[in-house]
Amino acid sequence: MRCLASLLLVVSTAFWGDRLPAQTEEVSASYSLESSALSQHEPVIVRFDVRNEAMQPITLRLGRDRKENFSFLIQWPDGSKHERPPSPRRDGAFDPGNVDLGPGERLRHQLLLNEWAVFPGPGEYEIEVQLLAPIELRSGEKVLSKPYHTRFKVLPRDEAQLRAACERLVQQIEGTFVVRDLHGAASALAHVDDPIVVPYLERALQSGKYVEQPIIEGLTRMGSEAAAQVLMAVVKESPAWPPSQDTMAGTRATLAWQALHTIAATTSNERLKQEILRSVP
Repeated sequence: MRCLASLLLVVSTAFWGDRLPAQTEEVSASYSLESSALSQHEPVIVRFDVRNEAMQPITLRLGRDRKENFSFLIQWPDGSKHERPPSPRRDGAFDPGNVDLGPGERLRHQLLLNEWAVFPGPGEYEIEVQLLAPIELRSGEKVLSKPYHTRFKVLPRDEAQLRAACERLVQQIEGTFVVRDLHGAASALAHVDDPIVVPYLERALQSGKYVEQPIIEGLTRMGSEAAAQVLMAVVKESPAWPPSQDTMAGTRATLAWQALHTIAATTSNERLKQEILRSVP
C-alpha cells in the first residue's frame, strides 16, 4: 500500500505545494474505521475527527455536501485498486462544506464509503482516505491532514450481525434530533444492501424524523416487492392527488410515487411492475 500513500501525497503536493506541515500539536485530524470486521452488505463507515486546541479559529473545507474534498483508494481482496470517482454535480440544495471551529471545538464527521464504492464479496480490503484540502488557521498557516490507511475484513453474510447493525442505526434515528446525526444514520441504513433492511427502513419512515429522502432512496435501490409495498403505503397517506407539497404527507407521497415509477421502469419482475402501475396514479 506504499504506492497508494505515495499517490495521495503526490496529488496533495501537486495541488497545494510542498510547504504545508502534515500536522500540528494544536490542530489534530484523525480517522477511524467504525468496525474492522463487517458482515457482507453492512455499511462501511469511516469517522473523521478534528480537534482545534489552537488559540485561534480554523476552517475546514470539506467540499460540497462535506464529501467532495476527500480522496479514497480501495484495494479489493483480488488486489485490484479502485479510486473514488469525482462526485457528480447535482442541482438543488447542498451543503457547501466549509466548517469553522473555534478554539477548543471539535468536529466529528461520518464518511460512508458505500456512497462511492462497492464491496463485492467477503475478503480483506485496504483503504486509504485523506482530506485533500488543507486545514486553514486564522493566522494564514495551513495544515495538511495525514492520509489514513487501514485494513478490514468483510465476512460472509451474517443475518444476526446485519439485524444488529440495522437496529443500532434505527435507534440512532429514533433517539436524536440532531439533523446531521439523523441523516448520517439514515444514509448508512439506506446503504445496507440486503433484503433484511426493508422493515427497518419502514420503521425509520415512521419515526417522524424527516429522513424521507435517504430512506426512500434506499427503498428504491432495493427495488423488491417488500420495498414497493412500503412505498405504496406511503403514497396512500396523501388525502388528495396530486398531493400538496405544503404538507409532510404530501411530500412523502410525492417522493414515494417517484420511487415507485423508478422501480416499475427498472424491475425485471413484470408482476410487480403491473401491480405498481395499477396502484399508483
